[in-house]
Amino acid sequence: MKYPVLGIIGLLLTCHMVAPAQAVKPAKPAATRKKVSAPAEAATTTLPAPAPVPNWLPPTAPVQPAATIVHDLLDTKLDVRFDWAKQWLLGSALLTVRPHFYPQTQLVLDAKGFDVRSVEMVANGKKGKDLKFSYDKKKLTITLDRSYTRTEQYQVRVQYTAKPNELPKGGGSEAITDDKGLYFINPLGTEKGRPRQVWTQGETEGSSCWFPTIDKPNQRMTQEISITVENGLKTLSNGLLISTKRNPDGTRTDVWKQSLPLRRTLRCLPLALSL
Repeated sequence: MKYPVLGIIGLLLTCHMVAPAQAVKPAKPAATRKKVSAPAEAATTTLPAPAPVPNWLPPTAPVQPAATIVHDLLDTKLDVRFDWAKQWLLGSALLTVRPHFYPQTQLVLDAKGFDVRSVEMVANGKKGKDLKFSYDKKKLTITLDRSYTRTEQYQVRVQYTAKPNELPKGGGSEAITDDKGLYFINPLGTEKGRPRQVWTQGETEGSSCWFPTIDKPNQRMTQEISITVENGLKTLSNGLLISTKRNPDGTRTDVWKQSLPLRRTLRCLPLALSL
């Protein structure tokens, strides 16, 4: 009896110890922390280095808008000769123009320091009526014979004398220190070893010192120029030399024609003694 009683007591003690262990609730798994990534470094933008400013530019660059276009200058035909002693240009200019947009009853031309002899309409190559004009030695304002629309071309002829050496000094730019447009070199032929020359410089607005025009860079025109000179002189101008004629008084007339529209600043007129 002794051993069975001990076995029963041992069994009861074992059951009593296992039951409390099974009653304990399982522990909750430990919460997992989200891994927080380090903030990405802000992207850095590298700005290009500013372009160097040329030392010849002014400290401030004012806005320079294009000139207002009132008329389109389509073609210019010049007939010129020279008074070498007085250093004058004797000229006739036939201008073909058209209103740019609005109808116009007057034409304003740049013409610096001229003696204006006459202004007239031209129709089909023939002289028309004389036109009234006013002139302040800088602008030639012509009253037309009627109002012209943007679809109508008309022609005006101006007879004039250009006196570039009598213009006020100054003007031009830093590179071109005056703007008289027309230059006589050794006009009387008294300087030995130096040729007699006449040449032109259109920039910046020097063309209007030797022929009436709309002296703005946004004007382009075809052109023809007849140059009457002594036989010993050679001529050169824009375009092609289309004719040469010897005159009874011992002079020669060369005609140069530029068929493609060109800015008035690019018109050239150099004459040189043939050595």
